[in-house]
Amino acid sequence: MRKESMFFVYILAVVNASIVGLSFLFTKTAILLSSPLDTLAFRFTISFATLTILIVFKIIKINITKKT
Repeated sequence: MRKESMFFVYILAVVNASIVGLSFLFTKTAILLSSPLDTLAFRFTISFATLTILIVFKIIKINITKKT
């Protein structure tokens, strides 16, 4: 592989590890302050709102068709 593409792969690996680590830390802190069910409800609500906004502004395009 080229050196530039390997550098990009390493950067993405560091970003991925950072996101997973921060998610673990935030979840651990949130569970200490509230119940696990409240934390799950909040996470799903934020995810739903984010995806809805991305779909409304057509950043993400979905194709729902009925197959017979």
